[in-house]
Amino acid sequence: MIKRFLILFIMMLSITMTAGAISLQELQSSPNFKLVSYKEYPSETSSYVERFYSFIDLNSIRIVEYNPPKYTLQCTNYMVFDYTAGPEIKESEMTIYYDLNYSLATLIHANREKQPNASLVDVIETAERESGLVIKSKPLNTYQLNGDIWYPENRSNHLDREWKGSIDRSRGYQVIYDNADALFKAVYLQHFDDILIQ
Repeated sequence: MIKRFLILFIMMLSITMTAGAISLQELQSSPNFKLVSYKEYPSETSSYVERFYSFIDLNSIRIVEYNPPKYTLQCTNYMVFDYTAGPEIKESEMTIYYDLNYSLATLIHANREKQPNASLVDVIETAERESGLVIKSKPLNTYQLNGDIWYPENRSNHLDREWKGSIDRSRGYQVIYDNADALFKAVYLQHFDDILIQ
């Protein structure tokens, strides 16, 4: 009797441990996951092509704050690094704080109201200084591409720590900016920068 109980307990424990695991195949094939970014990096020394993917889990989206022109949204994000140095899937909780006073449409409108014949240089400078987007990223798990959990001794980089910061519109922040915009569009059916606050 005790032996059966122990076997049942071990089976239940193993099922619950893998229930949250995610594989690259599942991310690519399930309609619950939206592919936001995909990049290829051909190797100079071999025929292998390194790949990067970023997905958001559409079922995890939560509206944290709705106080126009300020919004806060949260979701689970998956960044997939299919690299020769260490392929892995990073799962994190992504919280984005949006301020529509800094959407491009609002900045362009405000600039034209002040100076009807002005160039867009002022708008570009303002948009580069302040995007109106802030991210808080909290790491949850790391997986191998097949969905197996990636154990802590294999973890390595800055993506394993919680952090919060402004999202720049520059190329260096493009993936994070695209994730924030895709999350906003999934909820409000418009791109962040297309919304005009008057």
